[in-house]
Amino acid sequence: MGLFTRLLRDFRYACRSWRRSPGLAAAAIATLALGIGANTAIFNVLEGVILDPLPYHSPIGWLWVALYNRTLGYPTNLSYPDFLDWRRSSRSFDQSPHLPMRASI
Repeated sequence: MGLFTRLLRDFRYACRSWRRSPGLAAAAIATLALGIGANTAIFNVLEGVILDPLPYHSPIGWLWVALYNRTLGYPTNLSYPDFLDWRRSSRSFDQSPHLPMRASI
C-alpha cells in the first residue's frame, strides 16, 4: 500500500470521526485557528520590531538627549522645539531624528 493511499485512508477516517462528534471537531479547528493566528501576530510584531533594520544610516551613533530639571532633581525629555534649536546650532545633530522617550514612573 502506497503512502498516498494510507494518507487518503487516514483522512477519510478523520472525517468520519469528526462527523460523529462535531463539538470536538469545532474545538480542534478553533484551537488550531487561534494558535496559528497568535503565532502569526507574534511573528509580525517581532519582525517589525527586531528583525527589520532601522530606517537610519547609523543607528549605532544614537544618543539620548535630556534636560536636567533642577527643580525635579532628574532629567526630563527634550521638547521638539528645543531639539530643533540644538540641531540648528550644532553640526552633530544634522541628520538626527527626534524620538521622544516615554516612560512611566
